[in-house]
Amino acid sequence: MSSDITVRVDEGVINLRVGAVITKENKVLMTKNPRDDYYYSVGGRIKIGETSEQAIVREVYEELGVKLQIDRLGFINENYFYGDIGDGKERQIYEICFYYYMKTPADYEPRVNSVTNGGITETFEWIPFDTDKTIYPVFFKTELYEPCETVKHIISDERIKNKKRCRCATNRALCGNPHVTMSRGEPLFARLGVPPPVNPRKLVPRFRGTPVAPLSTPKPPPPPRISGAFYKNGPSGRRSIRHRGRPRYLLILNS
Repeated sequence: MSSDITVRVDEGVINLRVGAVITKENKVLMTKNPRDDYYYSVGGRIKIGETSEQAIVREVYEELGVKLQIDRLGFINENYFYGDIGDGKERQIYEICFYYYMKTPADYEPRVNSVTNGGITETFEWIPFDTDKTIYPVFFKTELYEPCETVKHIISDERIKNKKRCRCATNRALCGNPHVTMSRGEPLFARLGVPPPVNPRKLVPRFRGTPVAPLSTPKPPPPPRISGAFYKNGPSGRRSIRHRGRPRYLLILNS
């Protein structure tokens, strides 16, 4: 039997996978096992020597016991996440998955369960598109409502699900979001799901809780400070002000 296409690179793993999009009455067929608390798509890894189309037909037959025909390729998903089982546990995994729409008979119902090579029993359920349950891939909840005839390329990053800090500042800004979907042509901050930075010039500084004028408004000059002595009778017989030391200016006051 051929081996799965799985390549280890330093501390990470690269996977090539296929997934089946089997829908009926606004529901999609998903897989569940007693070990995990989420649902995932029908499918598996591509093996050496086969194409992605051959792989999805084989995987559907192995899991569901029926050979369904391919309708068309729907999604190409690049996904980053941390493994949670086997040799990939705690490893950073980069997975490329090809999701194919399958031709589903109107009266089709999946068999009750199947057993994986690892001895894990899997069950199959029809899950509504708008479900509150956790499903992977997450974009099934939005993209399956209005399917298009073109192939969609979706980039997902689920590494932050495990609260792990990535080395780059971009991923640190994403910490706390369970899932991020990126598409070409969107602004950077729209992709990341974080608000854009605030222009500091638009901020109004505050001092002890009292608002002051914005930074762009110049402060008025302070009034002149006069230090001197008043003399009732100046040289002109009127009140005048003379400064101590060298005279600076003369201010005449009406009598």
